[in-house]
Amino acid sequence: MTVTPTAAAVVGLVLALVLVSSVSNAAPVTGKSAAPVHPSNRWGPNMVYDAKDGYVLLFGGSTNQNYTWAFSDGKWTNLDLAVAPPSRAHGGIAYDAADGYIVLFGGSNAGRFYNDTWEYAGGVWKNVSASAGQAPSPRVAMGMAYDAADGYIVLFGGMTKSHQTLNDTWKFAHGKWANVTGTTGATPLSRFAEGMAYDAADDYVLMYGGWTATKGQNERTLDDTWEFSGGLWKLVSPTTNPGPRWFVDLTYDSTDGYILFFEGINDSGVKSYWNTPPYTWTYLHGVWTNVTNASDAPSHRFAEGLADDPADHYVVMFGGLNSTAVVAHALSDTWTYKSGVWTNITKTA
Repeated sequence: MTVTPTAAAVVGLVLALVLVSSVSNAAPVTGKSAAPVHPSNRWGPNMVYDAKDGYVLLFGGSTNQNYTWAFSDGKWTNLDLAVAPPSRAHGGIAYDAADGYIVLFGGSNAGRFYNDTWEYAGGVWKNVSASAGQAPSPRVAMGMAYDAADGYIVLFGGMTKSHQTLNDTWKFAHGKWANVTGTTGATPLSRFAEGMAYDAADDYVLMYGGWTATKGQNERTLDDTWEFSGGLWKLVSPTTNPGPRWFVDLTYDSTDGYILFFEGINDSGVKSYWNTPPYTWTYLHGVWTNVTNASDAPSHRFAEGLADDPADHYVVMFGGLNSTAVVAHALSDTWTYKSGVWTNITKTA
């Protein structure tokens, strides 16, 4: 007899994996120990383009390692840094163009939830928690993106260790956190594992989907689309959208000029979900468009790393988790996306 996973089972499995956020409870492996030549299997890596240094940066993930990786010219390089943040997955990461560094916040590892703040520039990590002011509370899988029009990083929501979703809005500017909840007009529902990216074509931060719960009640997957501009949230209602999804990955595709959306997970638990091509959507001028191509689509996954690579003129994707209620395994493949085509470059990266 074949047992079809239930929605509750899928949600329960994913939440349990997030709480653990590593495959081992051993002490974190530092960047100085037996450095591999490419990132290993992982989900929840912290990944963003470092415009100052000219490469995509990947940190941590579900491997219980705190290696820092650079991706440039189609190749991964372990930067083998002596100082790095503690290992973590599902943190918030964004490039702060106003101040010229990457900001890493929060995440979790082996059941520990963080709310420390780190800056990265020129191959150096620096813990700036002490000088960053009152920071957001410890959380995982929050939305975080640099708002280029307004000149600061925006953070929304996330999930606490007790599995409660949050709906606070914060900004990070010139090395300081500020809680702007209550000043943003409309307030989106609490959520975690939403997708969030700056839409350079339309000059606002875009947020989509996620999973919401209030004191253990009203759990559900979301399919709402929000814009953040001028310090205000605005709910928009496109005629179509990718449907309810959490662990959504969004990035602005600077080569093709739109927001790129890949996959995520719904909580239907039905086998048909895993037997259909993984979704690829674009968002431009307020319109979602399904551009899924079954012939070149990567395998089903969620919580992968996804980042624009303007130096190499494509979007790069790494890893993620392929999971049902029965089995889960992390991936270690590298893909590029350009002009509507996914290409698997794992063997050469």
